[in-house]
Amino acid sequence: MSKHNNQVYLKHMLDAANKVTLLVNRGGKQLFEDDFAIADAIVRELLVVGEAAKHLAPEFTQKFSHVPWKDVVGMRDWLVHGYSEIDWERVWNTAQKDIPVLSTSLESILNSG
Repeated sequence: MSKHNNQVYLKHMLDAANKVTLLVNRGGKQLFEDDFAIADAIVRELLVVGEAAKHLAPEFTQKFSHVPWKDVVGMRDWLVHGYSEIDWERVWNTAQKDIPVLSTSLESILNSG
């Protein structure tokens, strides 16, 4: 896979991660719990993050092994295949705590070349 394709997937991931952060910051956990549209939008963007990560070249993910790629893809898989049993606390924690860290890593990778 070309470097260009990896860059495209990284940009998709970063765009979706930034949307998650905007949604989290919109009203905090209370809005997340009270407004299903917000929670559903966060899930959708987490799916985009994970789906894009699935398409990154293995040599690329090995080069940037400090990023927990398997966890990112694993969250996507869990949301897709366990949709009837979503642990909303896990979704919130991922959106609030993990996504900002991932965004920083993605920005660093994109800015490195």
